[in-house]
Amino acid sequence: MPKENYLKKEKTIVTPDKHPTVDLRSPVVRAYLDAKSLDIKAKLLKKYSLLKLDYQNIKFVWRVEDTNRPFLVTFSLNKDFSDSFSYIVYEEILEAHFAFEAGRKYYWKITNYNASKVFYVSWFKTKDTPGNFLDIQNCNNIRDIGGWPTLDGKRVKRGLIYRGSRLNEWELGENRSQYEREGYLTITQQLKWKSEIDLRYKDCGGQDRCLWDESAPYLKRSIGCYVEMFPDIIWPGPRTHYTHNDMPYMIRDIFNFLADESHLPCYFHCNGGADRTGTIAWILNALLGVNEEHLFEDYELTSFTVWNRRWRANIINNKFVGEEMVNEEIFWVVMGPLPRLMMEKFGTGDGKLSSATENYLISYCGVEKETINKFKKIMLEDYN
Repeated sequence: MPKENYLKKEKTIVTPDKHPTVDLRSPVVRAYLDAKSLDIKAKLLKKYSLLKLDYQNIKFVWRVEDTNRPFLVTFSLNKDFSDSFSYIVYEEILEAHFAFEAGRKYYWKITNYNASKVFYVSWFKTKDTPGNFLDIQNCNNIRDIGGWPTLDGKRVKRGLIYRGSRLNEWELGENRSQYEREGYLTITQQLKWKSEIDLRYKDCGGQDRCLWDESAPYLKRSIGCYVEMFPDIIWPGPRTHYTHNDMPYMIRDIFNFLADESHLPCYFHCNGGADRTGTIAWILNALLGVNEEHLFEDYELTSFTVWNRRWRANIINNKFVGEEMVNEEIFWVVMGPLPRLMMEKFGTGDGKLSSATENYLISYCGVEKETINKFKKIMLEDYN
């Protein structure tokens, strides 16, 4: 195990007089994604799973002589601060729920409350890395599916499709959000989500429309997960959720919805953003050409949130063993065999998981080839 105590590491401090490039990932998440071996990844998952590490590793500090409070701290991707978002604070420090995008340059300024007096104007950059969590008030396990490189030298675009956990208070049986005003502004003003896909069934708390905008496009398709994407496969052991004979057609509907550019940016989710959400994210990025290890990494990041352990396999003596894991004896997590099964059942002979996934979507789920090409055009960008 690496000797560093990652939990004791301080957040990256940004001050107006410096212009750092900030790695938004928490130290544990950074160590996991940067690990050079599977054994190190297994050790980190074993030690740090179930801790709430889905925050952004940044805080802002400044000093001014003015004693009037509060301060208004404003951020924007534009130098003229158009299309900005702000926080109100009473001390000379800002440590909040942040949802900064990776690989971007942000301008920020500190003013008095009515913005009539400017104390500082500065900027910083965020490191261009995948696997960055978005910290939305009272919500968990939210991240962009983009940022991952593909095997053909491209990259999945950021800012278009987001994955995560529920946003509603599902126990209340009504369309009531977990977040408050700060979270609402993050979703609508900063991330600008246009649509929502809900993958839940009876566990949805009665949600039947987009939570942050009742007029926005909302698709509900209650799917299973993992090997249940192949309904003709009976996996030994406890079932994860349930098997639908029509699950391939639900995947088709989800795919068609995401291939409509007017629906993007879109947020898709189940309850924890782990199993059902993880399965859809796996299909999308596998189709786009993300390699097998990055697909597992994207899935296993859920382990660093409150939503339980999600590993590709059991971890014994700090090593991955087999193709499945038993998660707290609740159900079996069966992410491990997906690449093998996809290649065995739908491989096209070129050895590419992306080709097998495309064949799966066309021949098994009924997605049109034209729709797949459109989706790829939307979601892929050149990357050096």
